[in-house]
Amino acid sequence: FNVGCTPLFTYYQDNLKLKNVAAILAEAGLPVSLQADTVGEWQHNLLYLASLCVRYGMQEDDALKAITIHAAQGVHLDSAIGSIEQGKDADLVFLDGEPFEMTTSVRQVMIDGKIEYRNEKIPSSGFKTAIPDAEESVEIPSEILNNSEKFAIIGGTVFTMAGSPQKGGIILVRNGKIEKIGDDISVPDGWPVIDARDYVVMPGLVNPRSYVGIGPNWRMQQSMNETSNPVTPEMETKHAIDPQ
Repeated sequence: FNVGCTPLFTYYQDNLKLKNVAAILAEAGLPVSLQADTVGEWQHNLLYLASLCVRYGMQEDDALKAITIHAAQGVHLDSAIGSIEQGKDADLVFLDGEPFEMTTSVRQVMIDGKIEYRNEKIPSSGFKTAIPDAEESVEIPSEILNNSEKFAIIGGTVFTMAGSPQKGGIILVRNGKIEKIGDDISVPDGWPVIDARDYVVMPGLVNPRSYVGIGPNWRMQQSMNETSNPVTPEMETKHAIDPQ
């Protein structure tokens, strides 16, 4: 079940506990993913939307899955992304605190084993949580920045989305793919290491939404959006596909 931003805020009161739609569906045992309304503007809010779901009754594990593995399943990409497992793309996020603390920041983003985003200028918040804020920055060895074919990541807490969180988990990456993950493995001799023991490492976030093949007809000045009613279950995607 994919939940967009609008119904995210609908909730009910049960024994003085507020629960939104995402929490209700997850509690019923359904795989829930969170979807940002627009492709180009809202992806950076996925972590905060998941935090909001936790605030309104969703279990943290379900909320993390909603923006990683369940989202990947929603767009049939779970064989490649959405969790930290052997053979999957090394798409990883490095957080400097607990995922759902509002003071937590994304410090590094890795895509296919390469660092694509770095932010080392965020000051420590000073707040203490179960997972302390990172005191040291993530140092990327020059061999890795120069397109190393293989390297290791030592994490503080690794949320794999394929099992329980691992304290001090080690991730081995080869050619942009995850070769091995575990807290009982060792770093092979000669492999460069990213020391992220102050950090939370988790899969890259997934926004299960795409307009590929579906778009407005600019010549006819027609939009793909159906606005006659708030809910239109009778609509089918095939009628909006542009064969060109």
